Amino acid sequence: MQRLIQMKLQDLANPMVRKHMRFYPEEPADGVVSEVWHGVKWRRDLKVNHLTPMCVHPHLGKHFYVQEVAEHMDGRLVIPVRWIVRSNVLHADAHVLIPTDKGLVGVTWFHSFDEYTNLKDRYQTLAAS
Repeated sequence: MQRLIQMKLQDLANPMVRKHMRFYPEEPADGVVSEVWHGVKWRRDLKVNHLTPMCVHPHLGKHFYVQEVAEHMDGRLVIPVRWIVRSNVLHADAHVLIPTDKGLVGVTWFHSFDEYTNLKDRYQTLAAS
């Protein structure tokens, strides 16, 4: 097992190899499963702790994590469950937190919530303000 880990670390450190590595599951636009990261197991069956837990917003430079509250650009609070590539764009499958008189309840599920670039802030930043 140690040897496998060392090999993967070397692959990550090699820029010629790393650019070909996939870190997120992907839904192929044509529906044809031709790569392992297209498979249903990667997209739906794997536990989120076995998938990439984070993404970095390309314009804001902020890190967003699965199972952590984030604010959407439209003001809604969401909890990303997994990151997934759809039509070559990273999206979040997420729960939307619904405001009630007793607080927030996450009951609404969006399979393909939105492009992750529509996330605005992380919970830690929101709680501090």
